Amino acid sequence: MPDNFAEAVVTDPPYGIGFQYENHDDSEEQWIILMNKFVPHAKRVGCFVVMPCCSQRRLRWWYQYH
Repeated sequence: MPDNFAEAVVTDPPYGIGFQYENHDDSEEQWIILMNKFVPHAKRVGCFVVMPCCSQRRLRWWYQYH
């Protein structure tokens, strides 16, 4: 998708809370890896990004890295 293609990107990613999926590692570490790959693309494509982070401690990650 081109830059600024969408007004908003709204997503519900895995939460990284250790839930036991059959085929997904829902650890905190994997959540950070996934989000570090995904968020730059979401911000490039959308003018506004909505993403639950499920933890106040992750707000620092959001503002520090994105």
